[in-house]
Amino acid sequence: MLLEERTIYEHAISRWGAELQTVKACEELAELIRALSRVTLAAKTAAPGIEYNAAWDNVLEELADVEIMLAQLRMIFDDKDVDRIRAGKLRRLAGILGMTEIKPPARPPMDAAEHPEDWSGQLGGED
Repeated sequence: MLLEERTIYEHAISRWGAELQTVKACEELAELIRALSRVTLAAKTAAPGIEYNAAWDNVLEELADVEIMLAQLRMIFDDKDVDRIRAGKLRRLAGILGMTEIKPPARPPMDAAEHPEDWSGQLGGED
């Protein structure tokens, strides 16, 4: 995290308080859930009233909001403890995946931002 970002987050927590920023994080997470649902529906069903590119852009906006709030939550709940627990969970996931050492994937993941029309194929289900 850049020093400037950390300073911004510290000021936000100082101004509004840890409790209010925690509530705000919940709100932003809910907005991301809604955006993910909308982009999935737009990709899979051509749902009326949901334009795919707008839904995609909304996911990106909400992801950015959530990342900002998660950074503040990490500060509120102690970065070091989060890092320790996260490392353990990654080791467990690597074990589940049968990985003895973490290597990059054989092929880089598709850049969905450049080709959002291809993203719907990653959702599973019918082609």
